[in-house]
Amino acid sequence: MRYLPDRPLPVSTYVPGRGRRPATETGEVVPTDDWRRCEAYLWGVDLWNHGFPWEAHEAWEGPWRAATDDRHRELLRGLIQCAAARVQRAAGKSEGAATLLARGLSRLRAVGTEPCMGITADELAHRLERYFDDGDEVPVIVLAMD
Repeated sequence: MRYLPDRPLPVSTYVPGRGRRPATETGEVVPTDDWRRCEAYLWGVDLWNHGFPWEAHEAWEGPWRAATDDRHRELLRGLIQCAAARVQRAAGKSEGAATLLARGLSRLRAVGTEPCMGITADELAHRLERYFDDGDEVPVIVLAMD
């Protein structure tokens, strides 16, 4: 599933130390209280779901900075840190990945069990933990758009 299907995905993902860092295009940043229209947030989800964690992390930075709601800020920061953990893991930096993952999971769990910006954060945290610990598939983020 794509949330911005007309926007082409990158050709390849960036891993620090391997190639040139790409220019970042995130899309329009609107306040996260209207997250269904926040292109940068939706673009980050598309990027995450299609194997572009560096690019997702970059896309979520703008909404995180623009967020005024504490739960939205915590969710976005958790997503950013979990995406960065995936990047560190791909770069072979297991210690850095573990540190970032622990921080990200803590933030996602702090968001609680009620959906936030279309995500049930504690459930996502559980699936991410399984992915990092057991080598499960990278969890896909499916937003509850209603």
